[in-house]
Amino acid sequence: MPPPTADQLFQVAIFLASACAGLFWMASANGSTVAPWRRVEKVSPELLSAHQAKWNSMAAAATGVMAVLQGIQILYHMPL
Repeated sequence: MPPPTADQLFQVAIFLASACAGLFWMASANGSTVAPWRRVEKVSPELLSAHQAKWNSMAAAATGVMAVLQGIQILYHMPL
């Protein structure tokens, strides 16, 4: 089996960043923890806004990484 091409690596990285963004946004929307190494626990109403801000910022960062990867992939495919 040949090694993966750069395009395939970009696609996998974009998929992973997209999956992380979705997972982080769902954690924010549901008001529960999401880390695989922790039990799923509901966040108390007093801490909900801080919880949502944390997970929304992580989702935005994952989306930013995804956008950068897509931009690099587009430049990779542009003819010179």
